[in-house]
Amino acid sequence: MKWTKEMTNQLIKLWNEGFTISEIGHIIGISRNAVVGKAHRLKLTKRKVGMKAKSKEIKHTLYDLPRSGCLWPVDNDQYGRHTFCGERRIMGKSYCEHHQSRAYVKKKLKPIKIDKYILS
Repeated sequence: MKWTKEMTNQLIKLWNEGFTISEIGHIIGISRNAVVGKAHRLKLTKRKVGMKAKSKEIKHTLYDLPRSGCLWPVDNDQYGRHTFCGERRIMGKSYCEHHQSRAYVKKKLKPIKIDKYILS
């Protein structure tokens, strides 16, 4: 895997903001192990086991949305840019499992009663 300067800068920024290793990998669109390896080579400060992120909800703009990120629109950031869910998408779909279930709700048909017969 080839690290670009932008990816490295984003890793350092997210690392210093306290994001977990898994979250950093998810945001950048790489594996957790790739983050660990690069952080080690950059000699970034060691993390405590199970360190939690400062922010529980991560919002992504189209610029930083992972390639496999959910495209469900969430909100607008302080600059008026649309933000998206960013959770891992279902393969071949545009949304994560949660938003896929909200986007495509199957309408249940009620049976129609005509005299003694029921049509479905």
